[in-house]
Amino acid sequence: MSLRTDIHRAYDRVTPSTFGLPERVVQTALRESPSRSRADQFVFGLRAPLSLVAMFVLIAMVVGVFLAGRIVHDWSGFKNRVPAADTYHSELAQLEGRALLLPVLNAGDQCPETPLNALPGGLFPSGMYGHGPVFVAGGSSMSDAWGTYWYLAAVTTEPVTRLVVIRARDLQTRQSVIFVGNWAAGSVVGSDVVNGMVAQQHVELVLDRRHPPLNTIQAGTVTWGFTAGLAKGASGCIGWQIDTTGSPTEVLVTRSKPD
Repeated sequence: MSLRTDIHRAYDRVTPSTFGLPERVVQTALRESPSRSRADQFVFGLRAPLSLVAMFVLIAMVVGVFLAGRIVHDWSGFKNRVPAADTYHSELAQLEGRALLLPVLNAGDQCPETPLNALPGGLFPSGMYGHGPVFVAGGSSMSDAWGTYWYLAAVTTEPVTRLVVIRARDLQTRQSVIFVGNWAAGSVVGSDVVNGMVAQQHVELVLDRRHPPLNTIQAGTVTWGFTAGLAKGASGCIGWQIDTTGSPTEVLVTRSKPD
């Protein structure tokens, strides 16, 4: 007795009897088949689709790996994307980080006032300070116990699409020009009553071209009205540093004798 026979007998003891049903099914199928060659063709035909299935499985695995990589890449990009608020603060920090290039004057030095320029379109025909893309226009003033405030305007032209940071100093006394009201930003250095209301005094003016004031666009420009002030004792020779995203620093000098 062979080992193979012993294995088959042991298997038959633990496996429920099928009473020869599988063998009968096979024999019946063979009898009903027109020829043995047809059965062989069926087996061959079955093998061919299996090879195709294997190929499709391989392709699916490759596509799956590719898609998984794209998903991981997109998810990583989504997680690392900088929110709009963070973009604003990042731009602001870069502009604020630019060193002040304002000149220093000694007592009695002549104020090197920047010549006035006129913009096309008749906007501010009396002229504005600067060469663009940001200009500063003069206005009226008001004095109180603290000092003098000027009601001025900044005009941004079409090249400006993002942030503008304006800082200013008295070139002889080195006093900081402060800003109150609209667009005032940066550190708070004091407060005062301006136009009957308590206003915080800031050291910067920040203009965001993405959020311009309403009804001020003329000939491709945007006008930003703002209030700037100097404490008593200032000379009135003011240096303005204008830093704009995507543009080099511009320095203007104006002269406005405090009341």
